[in-house]
Amino acid sequence: MALPDFRLFYKKLKKEELVDALDFVVTRSHYLMAFWVGALLRKHPDAKELLKDIMRERGRKMAEQLMAEVEPSIALKRDAITWWECYKRFIDPYVKSRIMGLKLLKLTPTMCRFRFTHCAFIKGWAYATITPEDMCEILKETERGLAEGINPDLELAEFHPGLARYEPYCQLTITLSKSK
Repeated sequence: MALPDFRLFYKKLKKEELVDALDFVVTRSHYLMAFWVGALLRKHPDAKELLKDIMRERGRKMAEQLMAEVEPSIALKRDAITWWECYKRFIDPYVKSRIMGLKLLKLTPTMCRFRFTHCAFIKGWAYATITPEDMCEILKETERGLAEGINPDLELAEFHPGLARYEPYCQLTITLSKSK
């Protein structure tokens, strides 16, 4: 039995309907991932560090791809601005589909500070019986790995998982330390 051609279906949808469809698919896939992570951590609590390592490595690999997509003059600097330009390319689909809200607070060559103002995944993670803080702790390693992949002197200096605690925002700060 042949699968239906979903391209025809999507071509008929209006922009708002496409955004809603993307939101549905992405959030449900994250709920499933959270369910699996929760089940794994209940059975093997020590697996959290392994999952964090996997996400960190994922971020490092993404750095190579994303660096090729930013303007060469920005990519060559390998500073906090470079990190932000790369990160925007990674997070943009989530922002455009209203899954996540993002607010840049400070951007200099040595610091990038921003907030997530909303995250559609939080409630689903709780339904999946994993604490949102645990999921945030694991997933933030992607940002850390992206920083390390761009420049070993870039580091995730601050991570506040406020949304996971039902506070108004999460805040992350990436800094460029002086050469070691």
